[in-house]
Amino acid sequence: MISVPEKRNIAQAARRIMLLQQASDMAGQAALADAMNISTRGLRYKLATNWGVGDADLMVAAALLDRRADALAKLGAAIRSAIA
Repeated sequence: MISVPEKRNIAQAARRIMLLQQASDMAGQAALADAMNISTRGLRYKLATNWGVGDADLMVAAALLDRRADALAKLGAAIRSAIA
């Protein structure tokens, strides 16, 4: 039987994997792997739970998404200014 702390650890690990998968879906596997300084194969291993997803992995993914969001916001502003 799995204890409560172990269940929490499993749930936390699953959430981290899900978040990294979403970042991979949004930014692209190659871009995320490059930002993490690993191969796309290494990223797939992490997402398959063969390797743990650490805090540093999530911080790199968040930074990549922040840069993408900034670029998208600037593009949106440029498009709006073209219509004005």
